[in-house]
Amino acid sequence: MTPEGDFFAQARNLFQAGRTAEATDLLERAVETRPNDLACRYALAVCLNEEKAWKRAETHLRMVIEAEPHHYLASYELGKALQGQRRLGEAAQAYRRCLLHGEAGDARRRLKECETSGAQPVRGDLAVPEDLERLAALAVLDADRYVPPPASLPTLADDLDERGSAPVGDLVWSSRTQLRAGVPAAVFATALALAIPALLGRNWLYLPLGAYAVTAWAAAFLISRASRFDFYERRLDVAQGIVPRSKQSIWYASITQVNYSRGLLSYLTHTASLDIHYMVGSDHKSATLAALGNPARIDRLYRELQGPVVRERRAMKKILF
Repeated sequence: MTPEGDFFAQARNLFQAGRTAEATDLLERAVETRPNDLACRYALAVCLNEEKAWKRAETHLRMVIEAEPHHYLASYELGKALQGQRRLGEAAQAYRRCLLHGEAGDARRRLKECETSGAQPVRGDLAVPEDLERLAALAVLDADRYVPPPASLPTLADDLDERGSAPVGDLVWSSRTQLRAGVPAAVFATALALAIPALLGRNWLYLPLGAYAVTAWAAAFLISRASRFDFYERRLDVAQGIVPRSKQSIWYASITQVNYSRGLLSYLTHTASLDIHYMVGSDHKSATLAALGNPARIDRLYRELQGPVVRERRAMKKILF
């Protein structure tokens, strides 16, 4: 075993034995002698989080993430440090950054806790620098093995150049048109079905207007069930409509603009939509992801899409031009 392996093994053994303070002292001395060793700094932050020294852990984790933005384990630990300080908006952003690049621990549960606790959105997107260097192998203190750092996610252009393949990446988030978006029209149809026959004294109108109201409720349900919006790391898959029904696969590299939109009815139903403008060859096309969630969630999604879209499009232009 290398000296570095001996060092990490000692820290790991202390950590697993519940002697976190001793592991922390050992790692702090290592960081002092090797300030550029991000593996030491990350391991120290894990110990500091265990000791509930949230602010000190945050300082070290931000240095790790600044050097390696795709290090999703560091983003996860940063979320824990911020959550410990009750900075829930920032913690939620850290967990979303973690989940954008990989799975870690209970990140999804913690993100949900932050979002349901009234966390305020934090301005900024998930833009990623172009030139990344991988870290040396990191030791995970709570596992009896060494684990390589998370790999930088290559762009679509990278994969086309190197492997001639175009994988979509992992599924990041899915949604559909919310059922409540169709409720106002259905309620209006029901009110007409009840009011018009009574006002006109024409009981025979109950049957056709009642059928119209039932159809409105059924349409709201079917439109919601038939729609699906899948956000992958590199591509958006859209399925909408009943008759006609359409399915689209929109690569982020082809997207030219993403717009957040709300109409009058969306304020009544507490929903928001995204308008996606993209290119197919030389043709300009657009797709509306109607009422796909609550306004706060869709505003975050709108901002988080900016980074991956710009990154993929910038890399693809190197191939096209």
